[in-house]
Amino acid sequence: EADELHKAAAFGGTVTLTENVTLSAPLNVAADMILNLGGYTITNPNGYAIENTGNLTISGNGGFAGLGGIRSTGGKITINGGRYTASSDWSIGTYNHILKAENTEVVINGGTFDATIGGTNNAMINVSNGSVVTINDGEFRNVAAGETIPQFAPYMFTYEGDGKLIINGGDFYGGWRFNGTTATTDIYGGNFTVSYDGQS
Repeated sequence: EADELHKAAAFGGTVTLTENVTLSAPLNVAADMILNLGGYTITNPNGYAIENTGNLTISGNGGFAGLGGIRSTGGKITINGGRYTASSDWSIGTYNHILKAENTEVVINGGTFDATIGGTNNAMINVSNGSVVTINDGEFRNVAAGETIPQFAPYMFTYEGDGKLIINGGDFYGGWRFNGTTATTDIYGGNFTVSYDGQS
């Protein structure tokens, strides 16, 4: 399974997972790749599961887990469902996000993005340096289901440079941070339960 993933990542193609996959290093996607997760999970306990510069489309009910999810520095990512977590812990200096987008177009059409798994994730999604992230649907959570959002909740989104976030729909639970940049957020729909951390 891992061999098929690496081939598609390097040369393009379609892969449908038939088992869970554990990586010892990020999968480098540099071509047009379609990844059908099925009901399985890709895990990299040491870093990001995927480093993207290509055009990546993800579907299925599976997901990513481990220290970080996807870091993209170019191309396009389309996410159609799945479950995504990260166990990055800002208190010990690990800043791996569930999704870190730099100079990337991202379209999220559904899925569960849960930053409550494992450590204390600094941010669920980082929108940076020319990226445009469009969320049409999905669940985005920085606190466990049923818990009251604390004053100092982890951040749901962080921004660097001139990134842009467009929200058309979805359910959002947690804190936000605008990091004193020229980044923008356009909100046209969605359900929001957000906290103020006293700083942002």
